[in-house]
Amino acid sequence: MHFLLVQQGTAGDINPFLAVGMGLQERGHRVSYISHTHFGPLIRQRGLEFIDLEDEEEYRLLQSPDYWKPFKGLWPSAQFLTKAIRKQYELVIRHYVPGQTVAVASVNGFGVRIAHEKFGIPMVSAHVCPWLIRSRNSPSHSPLMNLVPYLHALDPTGLAKRIYFYIGDLLIVDPLFKPEINRLRCELGLPPVSRIFDEWMHSPQLIIGLFPNWYVNPYPDDWPSQTRLTQFPLEDKANGEELSNSLRQFLDAGSAPIVFSPGTGMAHIHGFFTGAIDACRRLKQRGLLLTRHRDQLPDKLPDFIHYEPYVPFSRVLRHASALISHGGIGSVSQGLRAGVPQLVMPVTFDQPDNARRLAEFGVARVVNWKRVDGREMANQLEYLLHSPAVRASCMQFRQRFPKENPVREACDLLEEFADRIRTNGAGKLCIKR
Repeated sequence: MHFLLVQQGTAGDINPFLAVGMGLQERGHRVSYISHTHFGPLIRQRGLEFIDLEDEEEYRLLQSPDYWKPFKGLWPSAQFLTKAIRKQYELVIRHYVPGQTVAVASVNGFGVRIAHEKFGIPMVSAHVCPWLIRSRNSPSHSPLMNLVPYLHALDPTGLAKRIYFYIGDLLIVDPLFKPEINRLRCELGLPPVSRIFDEWMHSPQLIIGLFPNWYVNPYPDDWPSQTRLTQFPLEDKANGEELSNSLRQFLDAGSAPIVFSPGTGMAHIHGFFTGAIDACRRLKQRGLLLTRHRDQLPDKLPDFIHYEPYVPFSRVLRHASALISHGGIGSVSQGLRAGVPQLVMPVTFDQPDNARRLAEFGVARVVNWKRVDGREMANQLEYLLHSPAVRASCMQFRQRFPKENPVREACDLLEEFADRIRTNGAGKLCIKR
């Protein structure tokens, strides 16, 4: 079977699909990855066929400071996603062979969803986190929906939340995404759609959540019935990579450092590392700063601080005392597996929801990234580093990660889906609980 993986975003979005693709390829399937030009070298390095979206101009939108702001980011994020719709559609139909191809798309795979409707291309929606699988009974947290959790106690039937989502779609989401989607649909002779983010964007055949059941406990009972959950894929480019000699020397020279990483898309955040250095100084702790943007750091670093452009979390977090991040799903899941306490400074998208879940697990504290400084970082870290309750919670969740291959379940689901296509035909297939 030929699996077409379609994903856009930052490294935290790309890597889980990469892990699943490598797992499928090991099982003898052909795997092609449709993604940004930026990630072409990495995808080829992992042995997968790379199909270029040729979107370097659009990818630069991810580096815009406005992209990462809860309200200002709506327009650039909509631009980023809608510009790729036609390219996704064209690439998927170009590489589709009936009976031999399955498209696996992320939540931004609008072009794939249209190709599924037009040609019956078998489609799986894959979510790296639960944030955009809507639930009225157990809603995710976000800056744009931060009233929804508080409505539950006052609205047990969910009517107010349904109205809230409807108004959000009507006034915000659909005006940004619907015009481009329906423009292409009209050209293809398909009827217009609305409420893009409610149900339409999901595959009606199969939805895979690339995260475990315990991460969304309690399981939302109103999620689409074709939803299945797996383990965290946890790919972070660590295959065959060793730590640099300078980092090994730093780790061997003293106590376990605190790891600071604001995420690959946060090129505009400068105060984060100034606060990190100040916090380490106050705590008399060593720190490891991770960023590909050297201009975010002071020219001269103190001897208790070490800098690296990139280090796989799976290699370094085992040597760390804590992790401070923006709350992206790739970062927080690696922190959970390593069993380290986390200080989360979420900005937007799925980050506030991930932060809330970690705080409820008892493994993290959450602070406002705009208001935090070295003193506040130090105060929060002081608690996290010395709390027996936090340490016990970290160990509890660390033990929930499987010893076996973490992509096994996702690959099993995709193979079962492909087998049913061969047996039943793509048009008849809809997996239900």
